[in-house]
Amino acid sequence: MHLLIICIASIISVWGLYRSLYLNNDEELIQAGLLPFADDPDAARRVEAKTSLHCDHVFNPVAEAELEHGDFFDA
Repeated sequence: MHLLIICIASIISVWGLYRSLYLNNDEELIQAGLLPFADDPDAARRVEAKTSLHCDHVFNPVAEAELEHGDFFDA
């Protein structure tokens, strides 16, 4: 019984690894590599200038709300 469970788990693991590595196209993998620079437009422009790869997912982060005097942040 344990051998059957191990075999099924191994087959599912190999299938998941194959699906995650080989079924993505190159453009999706490139964009995934550029995601760390997506929240900083300046960094995205520098990476694009050095690598000639365009980061499609660039966004501007929301400005942090300024706390007025006497306000505090409860964590």
